[in-house]
Amino acid sequence: MPNSPKKPSLEEKLNEKLIAVHHQEEETRAKLLADKLNLPYLNLTTMPIDSDALFLIPAKDAIAGQIVIIGKTDGDLKIALTPPMPPLKKYWPGLARVLLANYSFLPNTA
Repeated sequence: MPNSPKKPSLEEKLNEKLIAVHHQEEETRAKLLADKLNLPYLNLTTMPIDSDALFLIPAKDAIAGQIVIIGKTDGDLKIALTPPMPPLKKYWPGLARVLLANYSFLPNTA
């Protein structure tokens, strides 16, 4: 008789549910904070990411500044930040100036 998959225990099911609830709470907090700061909120798990745009900021600077460019089109960038407005100047002095001078930032319309 072939091995049948092990059924998750009640403890495993509860743990999975707690993780899902925690994740949903984090998403809700992120949405509220983005709204408060008048920034658009995007769920990156459901959004396509332009792999070429990821390399516009060196990895060490992206990690230090908690910023990633996820899309680039004619003069527009899609930027993901965590927290929504990190202290960019602290980590990469020219980044904030360059971004603000060369790209437009759209207010939250959601």
